[in-house]
Amino acid sequence: MANPVRKACLAHAARLWADQPGLTLLEVSNEVRVAVRVARPPVPGPVPGVDAIRQWLLDAVAAGEIPAPEGLERREKSQRQRRKT
Repeated sequence: MANPVRKACLAHAARLWADQPGLTLLEVSNEVRVAVRVARPPVPGPVPGVDAIRQWLLDAVAAGEIPAPEGLERREKSQRQRRKT
C-alpha cells in the first residue's frame, strides 16, 4: 500500500519543480513540508521531516516517478566541494 503522505509530497514537489525549475532539492523539501503541514487534515499520518522528504524526492527522481529539474546533480555538492570552488 502506498504511503499517502509520500504521494502528496511527491505531487507537490513535481508541481513546484514544474513552476520553478531553479529550486534546489533543499528548497523544495522545505516548501513541500510546509505545504503538507498546512494541508494536514486531508493528508493522514505524521508529517515527515525535511531529511525524509529529501530522500523521498531523491528516490522518486531515481525511479522516474517524478521528473528531475535541470541541473539537479550539479546543485547537489557536499560542503567540502562547495568550499573548493
